[in-house]
Amino acid sequence: MMKEEMVILVDENDNELGLMEKLKAHKKGVLHRAFSVFLLNNSNELLLQKRALSKYHSPGLWTNTCCSHPRDNETIIEAANRRLAEEMGISSSMKPLLSFIYKAEFDNGLTEHELDHVLIGNYNGQPLINEDEVCDWPNAGQALRYKKRLGIDDVLTLFNVSAEFADSLDRRPLPDRARSAVFSSIPDAVLVSGAITGEAAKLEDLESVKKVLPETPVLANTGVTHETVEKVFNIADGCIIGSALKVDGNTWNPVDPDRAKSFMELVKKIR
Repeated sequence: MMKEEMVILVDENDNELGLMEKLKAHKKGVLHRAFSVFLLNNSNELLLQKRALSKYHSPGLWTNTCCSHPRDNETIIEAANRRLAEEMGISSSMKPLLSFIYKAEFDNGLTEHELDHVLIGNYNGQPLINEDEVCDWPNAGQALRYKKRLGIDDVLTLFNVSAEFADSLDRRPLPDRARSAVFSSIPDAVLVSGAITGEAAKLEDLESVKKVLPETPVLANTGVTHETVEKVFNIADGCIIGSALKVDGNTWNPVDPDRAKSFMELVKKIR
């Protein structure tokens, strides 16, 4: 008979209060200790997993490298390596990044209420997934083979090397990260973004990326306007544009046909 899996109940300061069967803790929504692992390769790409369809909550969900709970008398690092081996067939040297408390209710009546310890580490190999735990993981080769199998070579893959609403854990200069992305992921184009939607990418960022990727299309991904498109196109190969074509240039408004038409007329003159 399989032993019941227990979780460690804690207070808001992570002091242990006792043990409870895992499913019961999720039904009651009581605070318990957990961890989340984020493994990145040398190109700063995060190893994701798709949860097995047999999981009792969030089946088929794409998530970070590994999430679970430590057992009684098990450190967070020990637990993380145990679950990495059980789920992904890999191991990694990891270090704590931060911890936080969250509570999330699911449609099936279960609740995640966790004090979550976030760990980061490095991994450059290919996982050997346990299909009872994980049903898929993404990689560039897989995506390219899938495109070929579907006969959709006209569908392009884009790699955002400075994603908006995010901060890279890779502290190398942006041009180095861009070169690594092209080498490992073979995208059709590279995107350079501003900090948020509608905020312009820095021209110096565009220039530094384009300088090291002369053969790869580099696109400005955010913040291009009627006033800035000429400067952007003096550096970049193109752009992705949204907010500037909306009514009053507001991201949340519908597209303004006149703004879109005038923008394309500008582009035609520049090109």
